[in-house]
Amino acid sequence: MNMENLYLNGIEEASNTQILIENVLIIGLITSGAVLTSLFQVKNIPVISVGYILFTVIMLGVVLRKHLCTACWYYGKKCHCGWGKLAEKLFKQNSGNKKIGAIGGNLTWGLIMIFPLLTFITYAVFNQTVRANWVGLGVFLGFVIINGVLHKKSCTNCIMRVICPGSAAKKVNC
Repeated sequence: MNMENLYLNGIEEASNTQILIENVLIIGLITSGAVLTSLFQVKNIPVISVGYILFTVIMLGVVLRKHLCTACWYYGKKCHCGWGKLAEKLFKQNSGNKKIGAIGGNLTWGLIMIFPLLTFITYAVFNQTVRANWVGLGVFLGFVIINGVLHKKSCTNCIMRVICPGSAAKKVNC
């Protein structure tokens, strides 16, 4: 099988419903992560939570759009998250750096998922009153799992799955 045939099996554009669902789930993941990180406060201000949200919005909304989406086939189109359209509004095509995008994407998603867990565990271990939000932890882990499964499914339907550094689709030798 040659590479060109693999690209033919991907979706041209995602549906608005899929885009809405994926973004709602990502917002749920970030929100539940912010709740877990809000346990640490300075003068009743959840500084870690605010930092987590700012980092996430800047990385997902701006930095990764430039370095991943501007070189993607879906630039200006509706990918599974609709971010190809966002990238078109923010940046010129091919204006990013794919290496920065690959490293930044892995680092960003890793931190989005791991940082709230580490914050929660640290709080639960060192806080003698153990006010830790165990329901919040369950909700967050649920969003992590759902987003992971959906990401893999979206990647298997993506035209870029063979060459995308962030693809969760099983790689195929051509």
